[in-house]
Amino acid sequence: MGIWNCKFSKVKYARVLLLGLDFSGKSTILYKLKQAKDFMTLPTIGFNVEMIEMEENIHLTVWDVGGQFHMRSFWGHYCENTDVLVYVVDSTDQRHLEDSRREFKLLLKNEHMRRVPVLLLANKQDLPGAFAAEDVTRKFKMKKICGDRDWYVQPCCAISGDGLAEGFCKVTEFIKSYRKSAEATLAFFRQNQNYIGISRYGALPNLPNQLAFSLLLLYFFLKKYSVLQGMACWGREGKGYIYK
Repeated sequence: MGIWNCKFSKVKYARVLLLGLDFSGKSTILYKLKQAKDFMTLPTIGFNVEMIEMEENIHLTVWDVGGQFHMRSFWGHYCENTDVLVYVVDSTDQRHLEDSRREFKLLLKNEHMRRVPVLLLANKQDLPGAFAAEDVTRKFKMKKICGDRDWYVQPCCAISGDGLAEGFCKVTEFIKSYRKSAEATLAFFRQNQNYIGISRYGALPNLPNQLAFSLLLLYFFLKKYSVLQGMACWGREGKGYIYK
């Protein structure tokens, strides 16, 4: 992940990958957040990239990649250094809902997407026949396929902007949570650097600091996610569902 890449600035940058099938409303969501006004969009050929300023000096670099069939095979090339995945679903498109779920599941198997938090936007809630967020959560089997990460399902309407602020509020929460985890790991390493990799205390053989730090990181993440998996439960927050 590439969240905190600006060492001395108070502004923090994160990389958000915005994906979904074509006509799901990805670009409309992106520019509604960016410009906060109505406009017409065309199917994305290639990708769009925009910087969006969020609360508390958090800036998101959002990559909106085309969702046409021939573009989906390239999604994996955009996954590296992703901090949060935002996946958009057309809640009215019952015909292609299974295709969307299959692409979503395949995407999560990418080696660069392991444990990356997910915001799933159930878009087009203003239209008749739209699946509710509960239905999308169940049909996408979110509890099963996202059991190794934090996730949230948010109903929204890209045209009016309803639900977008709440959804991207969860994105910033995911980012802050990762920041705290990284800072806690670094603090732990600093406090124990006289015991790890330095043989005079006899804690471990004399290991290079880089290897010792890697061992600490491995310990931290194994401990964190084993606890999460043991405490998996459903909870309601607002109109969405989150894995706790």
